[in-house]
Amino acid sequence: MAVSIQTAAGTAFAADSADAADSAGAGGLGREPVELPDWSRLDAAQRAGVLAAGSVRRVVGAPGTGKTTVAVHRILHAVRGEGLGPHQCLLIAPSRVQAGRLRERLSRALAATTSHVPVRTMESLAFSLVRSRAQEEATVAPQLITGAEQDVILRELLAGHAAGHGRVPHWPESLREATTTRGLRAELRELLMRLAEHGVGAGHLRALAAAHEVPVWAAAADVLAEYEEVSALSRPGALDSAGLLAQAIAVLSEASEAGPAGQGAAAAPVGAAALVGGLRLVVVDDAQELTRAGVVLLARLADLGVRLLLVGDPDVATQTFRGAQPHALLTAWRGEPEYLRPPLPGLGLGEQGAGSASGAVVLRTCHRAGPEVVAVADRVAAQIGTAGVAAHRQPLARGPRGASSGVEVAVTPSAAHEARHIAMTLRRAHLQEGVPWEQLAVIVRSGSQAAALRRALSAESVPVTVPGARVPLRDEPAVRPLLTLLALSLSPRPWLPATGVVDLMTSRLIGADSLGVRAARRDLRRHAQAHGHTRGSDELLVAALQLADATHESVRAELTALPAPLRRIVRAVAAGRRAAGLHPPGEQAGAADGSAAQHGQMVAAPPAEQQLTGATPQTRVARRVGVDEVLWAIWSSLGLADRWRAQAVRGGSAGARADRDLDAVCALFDAAGRYVERLPGSSPRGFLDHVAAQEIAADSLVARRVRAGEVTLTTPAGAVGGQWHTVVVAGLQEGAWPDLRPRGSTLRVPELLDALGDVPLAPHEAAAPSTVDTPDRLRRLRHDEARLLLLAVSRARTRLLVTAVRDEENQPSAYLDVIDPQGHSEQSRPFAEAVRPLTVAGVVADLRRRLAGEPAPAVRAALARRLARFADAGVATADPARWWGGNEPTDERPVWPGAAQVPVSPSRVEAFTRCGLRWLLTSCGGQSTHESVPVAIGNLVHEIAAEVDNDDAGLLRAALAQRWPRLGLGQGWLAQRHYELAESMLSLLARYDAQASAQGWRVVGRELPVRVDVGRATVTGRVDRLEVDAQGRLRVVDLKTGAGKPARADVARLPQLGAYQVAVQAGAFGGDLGSASAGAALLQVGKAAGTKPTLQVQPALAADEDPQWAETLVREVADAMASDHVEARVGEACRTCPVLDSCPLQAARWTL
Repeated sequence: MAVSIQTAAGTAFAADSADAADSAGAGGLGREPVELPDWSRLDAAQRAGVLAAGSVRRVVGAPGTGKTTVAVHRILHAVRGEGLGPHQCLLIAPSRVQAGRLRERLSRALAATTSHVPVRTMESLAFSLVRSRAQEEATVAPQLITGAEQDVILRELLAGHAAGHGRVPHWPESLREATTTRGLRAELRELLMRLAEHGVGAGHLRALAAAHEVPVWAAAADVLAEYEEVSALSRPGALDSAGLLAQAIAVLSEASEAGPAGQGAAAAPVGAAALVGGLRLVVVDDAQELTRAGVVLLARLADLGVRLLLVGDPDVATQTFRGAQPHALLTAWRGEPEYLRPPLPGLGLGEQGAGSASGAVVLRTCHRAGPEVVAVADRVAAQIGTAGVAAHRQPLARGPRGASSGVEVAVTPSAAHEARHIAMTLRRAHLQEGVPWEQLAVIVRSGSQAAALRRALSAESVPVTVPGARVPLRDEPAVRPLLTLLALSLSPRPWLPATGVVDLMTSRLIGADSLGVRAARRDLRRHAQAHGHTRGSDELLVAALQLADATHESVRAELTALPAPLRRIVRAVAAGRRAAGLHPPGEQAGAADGSAAQHGQMVAAPPAEQQLTGATPQTRVARRVGVDEVLWAIWSSLGLADRWRAQAVRGGSAGARADRDLDAVCALFDAAGRYVERLPGSSPRGFLDHVAAQEIAADSLVARRVRAGEVTLTTPAGAVGGQWHTVVVAGLQEGAWPDLRPRGSTLRVPELLDALGDVPLAPHEAAAPSTVDTPDRLRRLRHDEARLLLLAVSRARTRLLVTAVRDEENQPSAYLDVIDPQGHSEQSRPFAEAVRPLTVAGVVADLRRRLAGEPAPAVRAALARRLARFADAGVATADPARWWGGNEPTDERPVWPGAAQVPVSPSRVEAFTRCGLRWLLTSCGGQSTHESVPVAIGNLVHEIAAEVDNDDAGLLRAALAQRWPRLGLGQGWLAQRHYELAESMLSLLARYDAQASAQGWRVVGRELPVRVDVGRATVTGRVDRLEVDAQGRLRVVDLKTGAGKPARADVARLPQLGAYQVAVQAGAFGGDLGSASAGAALLQVGKAAGTKPTLQVQPALAADEDPQWAETLVREVADAMASDHVEARVGEACRTCPVLDSCPLQAARWTL
């Protein structure tokens, strides 16, 4: 794995090399079984398709009729029966995933070694052609711009326009605020792709905008012009996929003018023979996915004498929203339609392509599915308009039959019920029928549905994978910490806030858990204390990073004293800094700086603009060092390649995660290699900005495959080429499937295509109209949605389940009645019967429920025996000894025996009155010891308020500035916001002190201890602030720094303040201050205060209608705390309870 990653780091991306990577992935981790072609298993129509002669032939068939089998056998027949070499044949697949599958299948069947890639995508073929021409003419080699990189370019252009830079397009007023959004950029990318396919430049688009009076097209034309200039200047030879196809078409057109490939190189010195490399046969699988540019490219190959076989089904096109033209499979070869000519003059079909078009070979036997599934597919296909042929519909079903085969429609009352029904169907197929998980699939309309359903199925113990589900490279779990380590390696001084260090420790690269982090913090504090220092663990985490720059041997030796997770981080950063040639600022100072970093002083955070990305005069990064070399040094120091590879080979959930992480790391090295090759003089820091700017997922280096033991959850586009024993088509809701929302409506892309004449033609249409009515566009949308549904339902070999939800907000789709036309109306179709759970937890819960309500002794005994079997197998929830209420109390003694005094703090009095169980559990260790940022800030404010005179705001602020670094929050906008909040708290405290003094209150103590007996209760605690009025009465003021405060009506009987007053009256502060209470108060200085200090005063107890209420409460709480039981209560506090899962009143949260 290390070698493959290293190679990726130094290899520029190319479409054909990407296909080679697919081949490696197909034969590596997650390898799928390959079924070798067998001529004897072909039916008569399939054999006719293989043997069909002519320059352009077509094979059409419904799903499951063996079209791909025909495509593979056509290549085999050309090699074995017609004498062509493997390098003279090419199979075109619609995607890299399918290309990988077909490449392995074809390579094994050929059983021959060849340097030629036998299977490509259309983009890979175009790249090969353009690169060949560049090599012939010694010009700049082409480079493919990924979608993520294209998005970055557009975002920078639009951001510049928003700032007034460059030629600012005149966007309509309604769109100006949207120009910085990802949605508009997505439509712009789609528009650019379609324009490139048609060869439309900025000038042509402006003319269309003026002719059709569409201002948004004129603005898009300005963006297009600048986009092309920027791309040409910054990345010579850079092309997106659509531009790549257009360039390949131009290359082939020049070659076709020189002469056909068959006439030899003498007739075409710069093109034909050398360009196509002796290619004689091209077979296109799933030809219904061809775009306009793909059709014209194939036409140019036909002009050069290359024979074509187009295999597909216009009824199952999935990429129509991206320009696929399923009608072109049949109609584009009968004489060029008008819509193929402009605006690419001279790229029409040649005589050979036009003259050889004849009737298609129709496959009429479905070998995949049984009659029930085939009948459903037939009814769905009837919802699609024909594209020149309908004879392939209603094939004869020859697939699996039997008791387990069939079609089921399930309507459920909620999405949760739907997910449960799907999960139990899948588990029943796996557990009772023995169907492997990987032979089960769930297909949904959109990726957003897939994300929600994945969580629900995982909760029901169904192992799920979502092929092709990707996030931006920067957000990959394995990449994010690598980028952080890279940033630290390139920084003037390695620095992160404590939270960032913890994130690194718990990342996929380091692998520490929460217990490991706590242990590391504890070890750091112990080590610091041994050297006489009292710094907090956050400071020590930050300081540890400075060891990456340590140069003195005595200091570097102490690296071994670091906890293991921190040691790995420091070594990785040090390796990266060495590879980058960065000389640490303290190198000349010898041991001084390193020793200070390790043993002594606070490590100051660098200025915000220098953190992670900035530079200083002391920074020395070798200009010739590429970012890929720095990354490789970091990756090598971590030693993860062998470990992750071993995990991936072992399989399981951990193996799947390791496989994905390795893919992500490979993709990062691939991106680094491309960056270095395209911008050889750029700084490695620029790569960080480059990756951080990518907000959409880039193409992966290796296609991710479905691993054994996982159910596939995908969309129709992801299901192309797949077939499964059982398929669930989920979420068939009105408004979701069919989804008739217009695509590209903001930039009016459909209208632009209509203006270009890019309208699908039926065979009887002579030409495309210049405009299309909205009903016709909606009809095309509906047909596209039906195509997606047909593809989904036709993936099933044995069983098909279709689900929908009917409730107040959702209604089943009309397609449900197409699939199951049994006379049910939308409202009369009954809900699916509730399925019994087939998970261990579900079965045990069901047995326990039935046992509790079963009156018959014999049945109860049978249920008990079944539970006993689970308990014997180690299922804890089946053991009655573990059930709530099933055991006698283990100890009935009171918490505090006899007449012993019970320690009671005023805050605990209030907590106990809310919920006794929460008080008990949190008092015994049930509350997290982790100090959150708000709590840490509040504690610091309390500390300063206790030790510094409250009447001097300047002293308070100075104390804050001096003590703030102890929190380890670093710098940046968030840390600055926290600092300003703390500063505001202290300012409000100073304002309150002045107001209280003006009102006659005098401070007599801060942070005073309290300890006094009140009956059985011993009231203990500390008072933030004790004031006395002119009459000598005392008032306790409790400082509050939080965001919430009690309601005004509740303050008069607030237990905490009442307990303070009880302590005052009991003489807690000695005889000198007296025992007269003037009340108690909460001083709000946090967010709850707003812009001025808020004092919430509880009047003196003597003024209350029941002066004894507080003392009575304190005594009752003490007695209750000392008793043998506590009471659990449900209330508002449950929302923030840290021990909620241990509460018997929260049974709905239990997981059995």
